[in-house]
Amino acid sequence: MNEETNHLVTELLLGEINRRQFLRRALAIGFSMPAAATLLAACGQQPPRPAPAAPTSASATAPAPAIANPTAVPTSAAAGTVQIGSSAEFNLMDPLTNTFLNDLNLLYVNLYDQLIIRNKDGSFGPGLAQSWSLHSPTEWDFKLQQGVKFHNGEPFNAEAMKFNMERFKANDAWGPVKNAIKSTEVIDEYTIRMTTTTPKPILLEEALYYVFPVPPEYATKVGNKGLTDHPMGTGPFKFVEWVKGDHLALEQYPDYWRGKPHVQNVVFKIVPEIATRVAALRAGELDLILQLTPDEIPTLEADPNFRVVSTPVARIFYLITFPDSPVGTGAPLKDTRVRQALNYAINIDAIIENILSGQAVRSGSLAPPLAFGYDPSVTPYPYDPDKAKQLLADAGFPDGFNLDMDVPTGGNPLKPVEVGQAIAADLGKVGIKVNLRTIEAASYITYRNEKKMAPLFLWEWFGYDAHKQLWGAMSPDFKFAYWIDPKISDFLNTEATSMDPKARQAAFSEIEQIMKAESWFIPLYQQNEIYGVNNRLVWERNFGGHVWLWDASLKA
Repeated sequence: MNEETNHLVTELLLGEINRRQFLRRALAIGFSMPAAATLLAACGQQPPRPAPAAPTSASATAPAPAIANPTAVPTSAAAGTVQIGSSAEFNLMDPLTNTFLNDLNLLYVNLYDQLIIRNKDGSFGPGLAQSWSLHSPTEWDFKLQQGVKFHNGEPFNAEAMKFNMERFKANDAWGPVKNAIKSTEVIDEYTIRMTTTTPKPILLEEALYYVFPVPPEYATKVGNKGLTDHPMGTGPFKFVEWVKGDHLALEQYPDYWRGKPHVQNVVFKIVPEIATRVAALRAGELDLILQLTPDEIPTLEADPNFRVVSTPVARIFYLITFPDSPVGTGAPLKDTRVRQALNYAINIDAIIENILSGQAVRSGSLAPPLAFGYDPSVTPYPYDPDKAKQLLADAGFPDGFNLDMDVPTGGNPLKPVEVGQAIAADLGKVGIKVNLRTIEAASYITYRNEKKMAPLFLWEWFGYDAHKQLWGAMSPDFKFAYWIDPKISDFLNTEATSMDPKARQAAFSEIEQIMKAESWFIPLYQQNEIYGVNNRLVWERNFGGHVWLWDASLKA
């Protein structure tokens, strides 16, 4: 046995780790399941027995996953329990002020419902809204589903939807609804009319897609704090408990309006390290893991008990320059030539090939290729370090300068730290000495919102309409925008208010050309979502990156 294995065995024999921890770590260092079980038996230990069922009350604790059969691929801890491995901690239970995609993709789509949902092709389909139509250029009518109830028994109807729209509109932190919706009117028990401040071609994409209704009476009684402590929605699963840093548990809502879910419990485990997530998946402790890294794909694809799900979504990754960062060192970025130099200096194609194994597509703008408004004629900057050095010299930095840069440790980006290291290395080749700061994923959005980021930082934005990315990057109406420039204000207004798709596309193209020339941002790529899945889990609902589990099931 090598030193690492000897140390592992010693910890087991001394009682410093239990059998389950032993198996998980043995898989992480390269043992197959049969070999790990054999080693466990050689230490005089038996495989752990199945754990009890998942918790069904707020006071219960999360189940301890188990290995049921050491000679076969194990299954989940208990029948009827789906266990998901997330790389990032959850941020907020109340969706009112939350834009953290990890929360939306995992929690919100299972605990709450949306007015509209995403279809496989990126189009919108019925959610709590059965249908919708334009009554006039500024009036939208929505027919709501009937017979829907919140988890506490309150009815969902037009009055409930009006309450939620007014709740979102009253919240200063959520600009899309506040700026878009002038009023919400109840037409009848299951029909509402939303009047917008101006024609809003992207009302569904920009605002309503992120409204997750909560029960009015309950929300009024407990307030925002109460909703954070014990959230309440209309979704297929009800809240059980949240143990920060460890897990979040949901249980089946049997009266769900679409039909009773097929699984009893859902447990989201917080597992930041990808090696640990993969080991837990292979050990049967998890049924599905997120942010599977490309280098792990061949191992899972070679095993008939698992599958890899990789799908492109309209999520763009890019770098934001922030010259006025409180961290300091950002002054050189005020010069357009310096920002252009950064674009030339980073070998993005090499990052896609060598770090992401081709699981991404380059974009020359902040609009992802899958989004309406993407202009393929806005080509990316070529990799040209000599050009970058010349631009730096022209700007008065022939020897480069020091620069702080932030990346998250988890969340939606694939291998964000490795990507950050590659970017730092490329910038170092042209004289820009990068101090790379890594920030825990759930805290990253707080740093962004409070504008405490470094002068250069990795960011992402999701949306099937380029308005999401471009408005979010530069609109003066968005309090979290890092750049505002009058050159694009008229174009932003056109794309945001015109009901003519051709006029919108023309405005998008102008914005993307200006943004490329000014280089306020460094577009990187549209990244695939990659999941590792145990074949015992029947699941396909990952449209738009959401892990929707309503119709998921477990094979016997």
